[in-house]
Amino acid sequence: MELIARLVRSSELTLRNFLKWPPGSLFPIRGLEPSFAGMIPEHAIEPMDEDPKSEGFVWGVPKRRRTAERRWSRKIGAEGWHMKILQPKTNLIICDSCGHHHEAKHLCRNCYDRVKAETEAIRTKIESQFGDNPEDRNVVVLYENETVGDSATQNKLLVELSKPRPAWFSKNLLQKSTAGVDNKTTTVTTKPPNLGGS
Repeated sequence: MELIARLVRSSELTLRNFLKWPPGSLFPIRGLEPSFAGMIPEHAIEPMDEDPKSEGFVWGVPKRRRTAERRWSRKIGAEGWHMKILQPKTNLIICDSCGHHHEAKHLCRNCYDRVKAETEAIRTKIESQFGDNPEDRNVVVLYENETVGDSATQNKLLVELSKPRPAWFSKNLLQKSTAGVDNKTTTVTTKPPNLGGS
């Protein structure tokens, strides 16, 4: 008995769906409609043009609201990434040589500008003295009241500047880092103290 009831229900649903699609009547002439079409009341069949979703339009509105965290990150930024608002720098330190402030792990801008100006002065003096021809000899810079022995200036270009040497421009910068290193070095292994035990 249940099987028959289920069969009747499914055939009734199939018939209703068939009469709903396509919208409007399949048979525009009144006399050609099937006899069972009038059995379903008119208010039971929903017209398709009343539902805007059935026309295939997708409206350009968000389906879900953005969370507060996402709105905050879009407006201001994320702390670990890019922040759109200005923040105070907490990694400023004072330069030991000139006393100006600069960021940690960065060069001091004031010292950099001083070295750049001094380098430009040396470069222009070299260009005015020797021209643009390339030289494959080392350059020795002599400031006011400085003298260098003959052995130090052998096969080197001498550039004399008529001003005193800056305090930060040491003479040691003119020496090569490997000068005076003894190749006969010996290594000694020592045991660190206070390790405990014997």
